[in-house]
Amino acid sequence: MKYPSNMQNKANNNQGKIFEKLIELGCQKYARANKAFIEKIPEDFHPQKIDKTNGKATGYYKAKAQPDFQGTLHGGRSICFEAKYTSADRIKSSVITENQAECLTMHARLGAYVGVCCQINKTVAFIPWDVWKNMKGIYGRMYITEEEVKVYQIPSPMYIDFLYMHELGVC
Repeated sequence: MKYPSNMQNKANNNQGKIFEKLIELGCQKYARANKAFIEKIPEDFHPQKIDKTNGKATGYYKAKAQPDFQGTLHGGRSICFEAKYTSADRIKSSVITENQAECLTMHARLGAYVGVCCQINKTVAFIPWDVWKNMKGIYGRMYITEEEVKVYQIPSPMYIDFLYMHELGVC
């Protein structure tokens, strides 16, 4: 069934928030197990007006978007990653802003564990930054499909286990 685009956008936005909450549950689990301390980086939003009837805020972002999560893994290695959700069967590289890409590249250059934690339709994955930024060379296009992302698939047992590949030594 095809929904009007505004309803589909709202549904995707809500699913994206749920996805980030599941990542935050993973962060809490890793902290309790003394495996990592990773935090969601808040967006610097400056509200200008709040509609009292529906609670919607209008405003602007004070700074360029940063990657969503940053922290430290047990042993001292940094981690930095962006979280993205789509109900489609593919995700475009352009969902990462230029500023986010620059930040992720800099963290990777300094030795951090860097990537994009994403959910494409029903598949949850952690795509290494080197793969994400080289989509064109690897796949011949600027997007990755749900089928292709299964190589980087990670478990999501009531939380997103985004360190799964790292702990296996794959990334």
